[in-house]
Amino acid sequence: TNSTQKEAIDELKIAYQNLDQSHQITEGMMRLTMTILEREDLDDVLQAILEEAIRIIPKAQAGSILIYNGEVMEFRAAYGYSLKNLQKVTLHKEDLFQSKLNDLYEPAIIQDLRVFDEAHLEDEKVKTLHEQGALVAQSILTCSFKYNNQFFGSINIDNFESRDIFDESDKRLIKHLAKQIEITIAIHKLFGNAIGLTRYDVLTQANTRRYHLELMEKLYMNSKKAHTTFAVVSLDLNDLKQINDQYGHDAGDDA
Repeated sequence: TNSTQKEAIDELKIAYQNLDQSHQITEGMMRLTMTILEREDLDDVLQAILEEAIRIIPKAQAGSILIYNGEVMEFRAAYGYSLKNLQKVTLHKEDLFQSKLNDLYEPAIIQDLRVFDEAHLEDEKVKTLHEQGALVAQSILTCSFKYNNQFFGSINIDNFESRDIFDESDKRLIKHLAKQIEITIAIHKLFGNAIGLTRYDVLTQANTRRYHLELMEKLYMNSKKAHTTFAVVSLDLNDLKQINDQYGHDAGDDA
């Protein structure tokens, strides 16, 4: 019947839309490849990922990424909020909405975060979050992600206008995004480990000669362009050979 055909067409349209959005996320993460390779700081990469997610996901107005440091959750990227202010808040893994789910890595929609936090967080944490404007979102799309098969963090996408704005298709979208984040972080860390051997001395972590010259060239060109000055400070350690000769190279390394 015409009704059945219309339903089938509508389902196909929705499936195509979901596929297209997933494709956009994959393409977005691929666009970040150069950012991943150019930036040593993981926080810079996370900020770029979050901004790309806000651009791609419909209904997204703000967001944040939290990373687990082994003890507490830290806000490491933010959009639409002051990251500096959010970092005043210390959250534990069990404070997360995901910790109340059967599967920590399942995407979820939080409706009215303030109600959840008031029921599960200490009053002082709720007060601090409220002061920083972090509890005004009406609906939050959230999903956790891993690194090395261990819990690593979570991404939150916020909307300030409606409690019902996110749906099941958005949950599938952020799940796909979380998987892409896992891949992106793995690439960044692998590249960081490899490039670190060419940039830093293994013992002292001082810049290698080649990387030092590269930084000096950038510094000089930037200074020339901006008409600013810079200073170079040289530090020399005298008589280290005597320590090596008398006590051995391990002692010299410690020195």
